[in-house]
Amino acid sequence: MTESKKLLLSFSSCNFIFYFTSWMVFFYLPPYLKDLGISDTRIGILISIFSLATLLLVAFFGLLSDRFSPKRLMQLGIFLLLGSLAGLYSVQEFAGVFFFLLTAGFGSTLFMVSIFSLYYKHLGREGKGKRIGAFLLSAHFGFSLGPLSGGFIVEQFGGRGIFIFGSGLMFLLLILSTILKDSPPLRFSIRHYRGDLRRQEVFLLIFIVLIMGIHFGAERTSLYLFLDNDVGLTVKEISQIFCFVGLWLGIFSLICGYLFDRNRRVIILISLGLFLSGAGQGLLVFANSYLSALMLRLLHTTGDSFVILSQAVMISTIFPNRRMGGNFGFLETVGMGGTFLGAIVSGVLNEYIPGYASPFILTGLLTVIFSLYLFPQRRLFSRMLK
Repeated sequence: MTESKKLLLSFSSCNFIFYFTSWMVFFYLPPYLKDLGISDTRIGILISIFSLATLLLVAFFGLLSDRFSPKRLMQLGIFLLLGSLAGLYSVQEFAGVFFFLLTAGFGSTLFMVSIFSLYYKHLGREGKGKRIGAFLLSAHFGFSLGPLSGGFIVEQFGGRGIFIFGSGLMFLLLILSTILKDSPPLRFSIRHYRGDLRRQEVFLLIFIVLIMGIHFGAERTSLYLFLDNDVGLTVKEISQIFCFVGLWLGIFSLICGYLFDRNRRVIILISLGLFLSGAGQGLLVFANSYLSALMLRLLHTTGDSFVILSQAVMISTIFPNRRMGGNFGFLETVGMGGTFLGAIVSGVLNEYIPGYASPFILTGLLTVIFSLYLFPQRRLFSRMLK
């Protein structure tokens, strides 16, 4: 096995376990909190606090990953996640859940920013789209299989059972993280980051990340509750939808990676991806069955996959490798700010508007409008990747 394949396999394995566990646990968090008697507004606060932790610290953690060992920071994040999952098993009151979700947000942020920035630092210039697509595939497959497995655990062991299984997987991840290739810390002035970010194409990328973050916030807070209460699907049916959508997201991301390596002008289609994402998001409110919900989520995911892959390739291309952590951390701050905003707004809408459809109407329209603005900027996209 070549060095590049070993690199991809080791990083992708860790990435898969992290996303598998995250979605296995946090997909079923809203109904679990509902069963504890927590109101919709407070559920929105609890889900958003996870994003708030990322919002407050991701840029700082990105800077740390450039100046210290990213591998050691990643392992610290795993320790925090392990402790928070054990804590969530033990507490049931709002304050306790709040504290351990905040801790989980810190750990998740530390792991995520470290593994992505470290992987980007090891990428070469050839075949970048394919290797990023494969790396993202591991995350998407974790997103796919996590809720499916979590549904089985909830049915067999109850809502608290997912915290036990999640803790075990975090311990496995800690062991596997020891095989990852680290990178040496570097020293440079923080003003270099300002020069990296003060470019027109970066401002455009920031808006893309923000819009995607807002719609992710709506999904995290409301998607399960919408499919459960508004459409009337069972836990098994909901987990199956997430499984199929995640598999499609991963496969299409890999396809997009190959297309990017063959013809970089394919980045122009990012505006079409945003349009499909927004259309699928808004039209979801018309879903009235398992099949219609699945088809609309697949439409939405087709757009998402192209945007997510394009974002990753742009980040790895337009920023210097030696300062990847800080720049990646800044963009994640923007994305998590959008997720936090989307979660808070969705929680309030769900509290005062009957049903759980309104967040999808709002974020779907916002994404479609932005896609129409973005398409005329396609020449700038071409310059970004030269």
